[in-house]
Amino acid sequence: MSGAVPLSGIAEAIAEIKRLVALAREDGVPIFHVVHHGRPGAAAFDPEGPNVAIIPELAATGDEKVVVKSLPNAFAKTDLHRLVQETGRSELIVAGFALSRGLWP
Repeated sequence: MSGAVPLSGIAEAIAEIKRLVALAREDGVPIFHVVHHGRPGAAAFDPEGPNVAIIPELAATGDEKVVVKSLPNAFAKTDLHRLVQETGRSELIVAGFALSRGLWP
């Protein structure tokens, strides 16, 4: 893949994350989706632009929460910590990557 931050193996990563999400859904494991939004009009992560969408086949369904972050840390200035605590679970599985929308297959 090309772009400002070239990535390889995107299709394989998407397939693996899709399997992980499917297993979590089957087992009733809470899923939180995190998306990064920058400043409106910014070159990267413009919340009103086309490059911030979650890959469609990995998007939230049902009551899955989407957490919008503006910093590199998904817990900083978001409610992710509270949401995770509310599940009563003490472990997390984290999967994903940052990818410009125009780069996925």
